[in-house]
Amino acid sequence: MKPKARSQRSGVGRTSAGFTLMEVMLASMILAMGLGMIMAAVSQCLAVARNARIFDTTRDLLSRVEADNPIEVVEDYEDIAGEGKFDDPKLERYSWKRTIDPVGEKKFGLFVITTTVTWSENGKESHEQLVTYRYSAKEASKAIK
Repeated sequence: MKPKARSQRSGVGRTSAGFTLMEVMLASMILAMGLGMIMAAVSQCLAVARNARIFDTTRDLLSRVEADNPIEVVEDYEDIAGEGKFDDPKLERYSWKRTIDPVGEKKFGLFVITTTVTWSENGKESHEQLVTYRYSAKEASKAIK
């Protein structure tokens, strides 16, 4: 008996030794999307870590401004207004400014003291503020007299 010839067109009897082009392309796309998401997550984590480091430095600088120019020991609150830079060469991109503004009329003796630390990174300027309210009995007593 003579063996029957198999049809090449129907694919019957063909053995598959690998992946089709479509399977390889689909796997590559899934891999590329996964890697893209991982890269975005790592980038975001690095940005959060950098911002935390900057804000930690800023908090330290705000406390340094407070230590160098304390609010409690002045008689006239306008004496503590000012601005400046920090002496450390590592902090050359940081500067500070303190403003004092009366809340309402000055005769009430209530002041808002805003201390701002400003820095520049990659051409973008950012700042962090510390806002304090202080009552000056001296100013209030001037209004009563």
